[in-house]
Amino acid sequence: MNKLLLVALFLISLPLLAQKTDDVVYLKNGSIIRGKILEYDIEKQVKIQTSTGNIWVFRNTEIDRVTKEAPYREQYSNERAIGGIYVEPNLSMNANAEWYPGISLVLSGGKRINEKYAVGGGFGIEFFEESMAPLFLQAKYYLKPSAFSPYLETKLGYSFAARHDNDWGTYTGGLLFALEGATNTRITKTTAFQFKLGYRLQNYTEEYYNRNWNDYYEKNVYWFNRFSIGVGFVFF
Repeated sequence: MNKLLLVALFLISLPLLAQKTDDVVYLKNGSIIRGKILEYDIEKQVKIQTSTGNIWVFRNTEIDRVTKEAPYREQYSNERAIGGIYVEPNLSMNANAEWYPGISLVLSGGKRINEKYAVGGGFGIEFFEESMAPLFLQAKYYLKPSAFSPYLETKLGYSFAARHDNDWGTYTGGLLFALEGATNTRITKTTAFQFKLGYRLQNYTEEYYNRNWNDYYEKNVYWFNRFSIGVGFVFF
């Protein structure tokens, strides 16, 4: 009876023994690297090769733990989580009841620090009642690093007024701020479709003067508050 029980347990366990597993390296900075360990010196370093063929070497002081786990089935390239460069062309519509709708065309890029965070910057051209040329820094927090990846993004920078100064006045840009929620939907291993919803704040100043008309002077400071909706692509 005991022999039959042992045989039954062995037969049941065969699929589990045959199941493929990944070597997984958890880093202290929050990154997770999956693949096949090529070299493991517990006192010095770990060398691991990912499914895309890239080889990473981590010092023992960088590693939190090393485990074996079931394969990660999401279409997500793990090495890009800690070293990937991304480029994002984005087209968005910005509107508010108090202002004319405007179009923004922005190109940004940056670097993934780990699976959760990325930093970068960008520039572009925006068309409102006045045309602006934004220059900004951005930071991202990814809620779920996977084939469908929602994240939060904030931008902070300065926009330059596209209108040139003339004999009638000067035109000055100002602070820009943006807070957006977005998703990246992976199309291929190196490309994703991007969709964004957010809030934008932009400062703009006009100064008018006329020395031939009793030294007339007028200064108008505007704060463009608007909601935005945009689409684009991300290249990794």
